[in-house]
Amino acid sequence: MADDKSNHIEAQKQWTVMLVEDSEVDRAVYRRYLQADRYYQYTFIEVDRGEEALATYPQSQVDLILLDYLLPDINGLEWLKRWQQRYSDNLCPVIVLTGKGDQNIAVQFIKLGAADYLVKERVTAEKLKLSVRREIELRQLQLEKQDFVDTLQSQTEKIKQANQSLQYQINLCEISEQLIHSSQEKLQESETKFRNTFEQAAVGMAHVAIDGKWLIVNQKLCQIVGYSKEELLQKTFQEITYPEDLESDLHYFHQMLAGEISTYSIEKRYICKDNSIVWINLTVSLVKNIDEEPEYFISVIEDISDRKQLELDRQKTLQHLSYLHQIDRAILEAQHPQAIAKIAVEHIQQLLIFQRTSIVTFNPDNNTATTLVTQGRAKQTAGDGLEVALDI
Repeated sequence: MADDKSNHIEAQKQWTVMLVEDSEVDRAVYRRYLQADRYYQYTFIEVDRGEEALATYPQSQVDLILLDYLLPDINGLEWLKRWQQRYSDNLCPVIVLTGKGDQNIAVQFIKLGAADYLVKERVTAEKLKLSVRREIELRQLQLEKQDFVDTLQSQTEKIKQANQSLQYQINLCEISEQLIHSSQEKLQESETKFRNTFEQAAVGMAHVAIDGKWLIVNQKLCQIVGYSKEELLQKTFQEITYPEDLESDLHYFHQMLAGEISTYSIEKRYICKDNSIVWINLTVSLVKNIDEEPEYFISVIEDISDRKQLELDRQKTLQHLSYLHQIDRAILEAQHPQAIAKIAVEHIQQLLIFQRTSIVTFNPDNNTATTLVTQGRAKQTAGDGLEVALDI
């Protein structure tokens, strides 16, 4: 697996990054950071105006955009909306950089589809290289996955057509034995190629019966869920699907059987053999027999647990920022020290886990300490407003 990744990096080591930034100093910093990357080489397209970037983009074959939030002629949110509307069929990852972090703006960018949101004063060379490398590799993986699914469906259709042709020829009495033998060889060759592709795929793959039973599974799928092939073939996909995700999966499943849709893709959870939970991206298409009746499903399963954990970590960070903002706002609205202390304790306990939290002021003139507020449980708890002499 490590060799495969090394070969991939070697083969795809040149990327084009568009720097949409009006500060020449900031652009120079980003270039220096990325040029120090030992895995990839970068070509830079630099523009200092939003309108110029929109006009330049389609001719540039850009792999990633670094977008400044405050441009001289347009802000980053409006630019991102117009860019998505204008080039909806040719998008790439966008990482937003801003001089001052703002939680609400960050949330708006993430909702619009920005890949990442970085505050300039906190950006280091390693952080920028990691963010850019991650988003470019993720996009390449998505493109490769789509190519793989398209190829797989094409091969499946070819096999289906070959089967139909063979069945038709068998029914003809005049067909020669030599032609039959030739067709069988071609069919066997196609099936062998398909089987090799199936088994060596970097994602989980399976054929699933219309009742949900696993018919064929590859080794990658077994690795994802922790079952051997023999164990998995005794189960249905319903049995290993996380209960809360089953209803939406079955909804699409039945739509395909009814002929309302031809394929679907969802994110869901599987329950592994050791009872752990794994997040996967599932893409499903339906194969029909010569009578156009549903025969089985082709499922492509990609493990996305790492990405889901990254999203969870990002949500926690945004929640912590929200709590800190609430503390700041509440303190500004309060007028007395005890009121400020009470507000601070209530919000701090949402960020940190303690049995008891106290806020104490110290008076160096008379060597006393005063407890403004105490909240929580302990064997002994001093009352609010208690003043104690310090033996110093």
